[in-house]
Amino acid sequence: ELNQYEYPFRVLVKERLKESPRLEHIVVENVSKSLRAGNYTPPYVVSINEAVDTIGGVSYRIVWISPEVIILAREDIAIELVDEIFDGDTLVIESNYDVYVRDNALLYVKEPCSQEDVEPTFFVHVVPVDVNNLPDHRRRYGADNLDFRFEAHGWRSGDRCLAARRLPTYAIRHVETGQYGPGGGRLWVGSIPFDGEPETG
Repeated sequence: ELNQYEYPFRVLVKERLKESPRLEHIVVENVSKSLRAGNYTPPYVVSINEAVDTIGGVSYRIVWISPEVIILAREDIAIELVDEIFDGDTLVIESNYDVYVRDNALLYVKEPCSQEDVEPTFFVHVVPVDVNNLPDHRRRYGADNLDFRFEAHGWRSGDRCLAARRLPTYAIRHVETGQYGPGGGRLWVGSIPFDGEPETG
Protein backbone atom coordinates (compact mmCIF):
# COMPACT_ATOMS: atom_id res chain seq x y z
CA GLU A 1 0.00 0.00 0.00
CA LEU A 2 1.55 3.32 -1.07
CA ASN A 3 -0.83 5.73 0.65
CA GLN A 4 0.24 9.33 -0.13
CA TYR A 5 2.96 8.08 -2.49
CA GLU A 6 0.56 6.23 -4.75
CA TYR A 7 -0.46 8.98 -7.15
CA PRO A 8 3.05 10.44 -7.66
CA PHE A 9 4.18 6.86 -8.25
CA ARG A 10 1.51 6.34 -10.91
CA VAL A 11 2.58 9.56 -12.65
CA LEU A 12 6.25 8.50 -12.64
CA VAL A 13 5.39 5.07 -14.03
CA LYS A 14 3.36 6.61 -16.83
CA GLU A 15 6.16 9.07 -17.68
CA ARG A 16 8.99 6.51 -17.61
CA LEU A 17 7.41 3.47 -19.29
CA LYS A 18 6.20 3.24 -22.87
CA GLU A 19 3.44 0.80 -21.97
CA SER A 20 1.37 1.31 -18.83
CA PRO A 21 1.69 -1.70 -16.52
CA ARG A 22 -1.25 -3.10 -14.62
CA LEU A 23 -1.39 -1.41 -11.18
CA GLU A 24 -3.70 -2.53 -8.40
CA HIS A 25 -3.96 -2.72 -4.63
CA ILE A 26 -3.08 -6.04 -3.01
CA VAL A 27 -2.90 -7.33 0.57
CA VAL A 28 -4.78 -4.32 1.95
CA GLU A 29 -7.39 -4.20 4.69
CA ASN A 30 -9.30 -1.11 3.61
CA VAL A 31 -11.99 -0.44 1.00
CA SER A 32 -9.42 -0.86 -1.80
CA LYS A 33 -9.39 -4.63 -1.32
CA SER A 34 -12.78 -4.80 -3.05
CA LEU A 35 -11.08 -3.54 -6.23
CA ARG A 36 -8.83 -6.60 -6.50
CA ALA A 37 -9.66 -8.60 -9.60
CA GLY A 38 -9.49 -12.40 -9.50
CA ASN A 39 -6.36 -14.28 -8.53
CA TYR A 40 -3.88 -12.02 -10.30
CA THR A 41 -0.32 -12.43 -8.99
CA PRO A 42 1.69 -9.37 -10.03
CA PRO A 43 5.33 -9.75 -11.11
CA TYR A 44 6.34 -6.96 -8.71
CA VAL A 45 5.00 -5.54 -5.43
CA VAL A 46 5.84 -2.07 -4.09
CA SER A 47 5.21 -1.50 -0.38
CA ILE A 48 5.99 1.12 2.25
CA ASN A 49 4.78 -1.13 5.06
CA GLU A 50 6.20 -4.63 5.17
CA ALA A 51 7.19 -7.48 2.93
CA VAL A 52 4.80 -10.26 1.92
CA ASP A 53 5.86 -13.90 1.56
CA THR A 54 3.11 -15.15 -0.72
CA ILE A 55 0.19 -13.88 -2.78
CA GLY A 56 -2.33 -16.41 -4.01
CA GLY A 57 0.05 -19.23 -3.18
CA VAL A 58 2.89 -17.68 -5.22
CA SER A 59 6.16 -16.91 -3.40
CA TYR A 60 7.75 -13.44 -3.43
CA ARG A 61 11.23 -12.23 -2.46
CA ILE A 62 12.64 -8.79 -1.73
CA VAL A 63 14.71 -7.50 -4.64
CA TRP A 64 15.29 -3.89 -3.50
CA ILE A 65 14.89 -1.95 -0.28
CA SER A 66 15.37 1.57 0.98
CA PRO A 67 14.30 3.23 4.23
CA GLU A 68 11.04 4.28 2.53
CA VAL A 69 10.05 1.42 0.23
CA ILE A 70 10.35 -2.31 -0.35
CA ILE A 71 10.13 -3.85 -3.83
CA LEU A 72 9.39 -7.55 -4.14
CA ALA A 73 9.31 -9.79 -7.20
CA ARG A 74 7.72 -13.15 -7.91
CA GLU A 75 10.26 -15.79 -6.98
CA ASP A 76 10.82 -16.84 -10.60
CA ILE A 77 11.83 -13.24 -11.40
CA ALA A 78 13.61 -12.59 -8.09
CA ILE A 79 16.10 -15.41 -8.60
CA GLU A 80 17.73 -13.33 -11.33
CA LEU A 81 17.48 -10.04 -9.44
CA VAL A 82 18.02 -10.70 -5.74
CA ASP A 83 21.82 -10.77 -5.94
CA GLU A 84 21.75 -7.24 -7.35
CA ILE A 85 19.99 -5.70 -4.32
CA PHE A 86 23.13 -3.89 -3.19
CA ASP A 87 24.86 -3.57 -6.55
CA GLY A 88 26.48 -0.13 -6.64
CA ASP A 89 26.17 0.44 -2.89
CA THR A 90 29.26 0.74 -0.70
CA LEU A 91 29.99 -2.25 1.55
CA VAL A 92 31.35 -0.65 4.73
CA ILE A 93 31.25 -3.48 7.27
CA GLU A 94 31.73 -7.23 6.84
CA SER A 95 30.75 -8.89 10.10
CA ASN A 96 27.77 -10.82 11.51
CA TYR A 97 25.77 -8.53 9.21
CA ASP A 98 27.21 -6.93 6.12
CA VAL A 99 26.43 -3.21 6.21
CA TYR A 100 26.10 -1.03 3.13
CA VAL A 101 25.65 2.72 2.71
CA ARG A 102 22.99 3.84 0.25
CA ASP A 103 22.24 7.54 -0.05
CA ASN A 104 21.45 8.59 3.52
CA ALA A 105 20.83 5.15 5.00
CA LEU A 106 22.54 2.07 6.40
CA LEU A 107 21.43 -1.23 4.89
CA TYR A 108 22.06 -4.50 6.76
CA VAL A 109 22.11 -7.96 5.16
CA LYS A 110 22.63 -11.40 6.70
CA GLU A 111 22.55 -14.70 4.79
CA PRO A 112 21.78 -17.29 5.95
CA CYS A 113 19.82 -15.75 8.78
CA SER A 114 18.30 -17.39 11.87
CA GLN A 115 16.00 -16.17 14.63
CA GLU A 116 19.08 -15.67 16.82
CA ASP A 117 20.38 -13.13 14.30
CA VAL A 118 17.30 -10.90 14.52
CA GLU A 119 16.57 -10.97 18.25
CA PRO A 120 19.40 -8.74 19.57
CA THR A 121 18.90 -4.97 19.42
CA PHE A 122 20.90 -3.12 16.78
CA PHE A 123 22.78 -0.03 17.95
CA VAL A 124 23.47 2.95 15.70
CA HIS A 125 25.45 5.80 17.28
CA VAL A 126 25.97 8.80 15.02
CA VAL A 127 28.71 11.34 15.78
CA PRO A 128 28.11 14.62 13.91
CA VAL A 129 30.71 17.01 12.57
CA ASP A 130 29.04 19.74 14.64
CA VAL A 131 27.62 18.67 18.02
CA ASN A 132 25.19 21.59 17.86
CA ASN A 133 23.26 19.66 15.20
CA LEU A 134 22.22 17.11 17.80
CA PRO A 135 18.89 17.29 19.63
CA ASP A 136 19.29 19.08 22.97
CA HIS A 137 19.00 15.88 25.03
CA ARG A 138 21.82 14.20 23.05
CA ARG A 139 24.43 16.98 23.04
CA ARG A 140 26.04 16.00 26.32
CA TYR A 141 26.67 12.51 24.88
CA GLY A 142 28.16 13.87 21.66
CA ALA A 143 26.21 11.40 19.52
CA ASP A 144 22.73 10.53 18.31
CA ASN A 145 21.25 7.20 19.37
CA LEU A 146 19.29 5.48 16.57
CA ASP A 147 19.13 1.98 18.12
CA PHE A 148 16.42 -0.24 16.65
CA ARG A 149 14.80 -3.65 16.74
CA PHE A 150 14.72 -5.86 13.66
CA GLU A 151 10.93 -6.11 13.69
CA ALA A 152 10.69 -2.32 13.32
CA HIS A 153 13.15 -1.86 10.45
CA GLY A 154 13.85 -5.32 9.04
CA TRP A 155 12.44 -7.84 6.57
CA ARG A 156 13.07 -11.43 5.60
CA SER A 157 13.56 -12.62 2.03
CA GLY A 158 13.97 -16.39 1.89
CA ASP A 159 16.86 -17.20 4.23
CA ARG A 160 18.18 -13.63 3.96
CA CYS A 161 17.52 -10.92 6.56
CA LEU A 162 17.60 -7.26 5.58
CA ALA A 163 17.16 -4.02 7.49
CA ALA A 164 17.37 -0.34 6.64
CA ARG A 165 18.01 2.59 9.00
CA ARG A 166 17.82 6.19 7.81
CA LEU A 167 20.63 8.48 8.96
CA PRO A 168 20.24 12.13 10.02
CA THR A 169 20.67 14.78 7.33
CA TYR A 170 23.35 16.76 9.18
CA ALA A 171 27.06 16.28 8.35
CA ILE A 172 28.32 13.06 9.98
CA ARG A 173 31.83 12.39 11.29
CA HIS A 174 31.35 8.67 11.87
CA VAL A 175 28.79 6.01 12.79
CA GLU A 176 29.27 3.07 15.12
CA THR A 177 26.85 0.19 14.65
CA GLY A 178 26.40 -3.44 15.62
CA GLN A 179 24.22 -5.55 17.94
CA TYR A 180 24.06 -5.76 21.70
CA GLY A 181 24.76 -9.08 23.36
CA PRO A 182 23.75 -10.53 26.71
CA GLY A 183 24.49 -8.34 29.71
CA GLY A 184 24.97 -5.21 27.62
CA GLY A 185 27.98 -6.58 25.74
CA ARG A 186 28.35 -6.37 21.98
CA LEU A 187 28.00 -9.28 19.58
CA TRP A 188 29.68 -7.35 16.81
CA VAL A 189 30.57 -3.76 16.09
CA GLY A 190 31.74 -1.70 13.15
CA SER A 191 32.82 1.93 12.91
CA ILE A 192 32.12 3.81 9.70
CA PRO A 193 34.13 7.00 9.25
CA PHE A 194 32.49 9.11 6.58
CA ASP A 195 35.91 10.24 5.38
CA GLY A 196 37.93 7.05 5.71
CA GLU A 197 38.01 3.27 5.92
CA PRO A 198 35.65 1.29 8.20
CA GLU A 199 36.86 -0.61 11.24
CA THR A 200 35.16 -3.83 12.39
CA GLY A 201 35.29 -6.03 15.43
